Amino acid sequence: MTIVLKYVLLYLTLFQANPRISFDKLATIMEAKWREFIESNPLVKKRREEEEEKKAIELKKREDEKVKSKEMKKKEEEKKKKGTEKKKKTERKKEAERKKEAEKKKEAEKKRKAELAKKKKKQGMIAFI
Repeated sequence: MTIVLKYVLLYLTLFQANPRISFDKLATIMEAKWREFIESNPLVKKRREEEEEKKAIELKKREDEKVKSKEMKKKEEEKKKKGTEKKKKTERKKEAERKKEAEKKKEAEKKRKAELAKKKKKQGMIAFI
């Protein structure tokens, strides 16, 4: 006999044994029995176990991907930090070079003024003599 026929026969025998039970209550009882029957099937158990294993594997893959993406983000942030640090270093070097050039210009200007002052003194002394 097929499973459906067994199910119908069980339903009828329960109804004959308990004629006072309402159809709704009997239907809920039969649904519960049907669920028990399906869950007791070894093939269904294997399928469920396989599905659970697949889900576990997928979850692990997703977690691994999340970890990898977090690591990649950290690496990118580190690269950005290094890049900004390099930029800062080059900016500092450029600023230091600018300061040195400005100081050299100031010194050159002082020397030029000093030379001009010496020339003026010499010319003044010559004119004085």
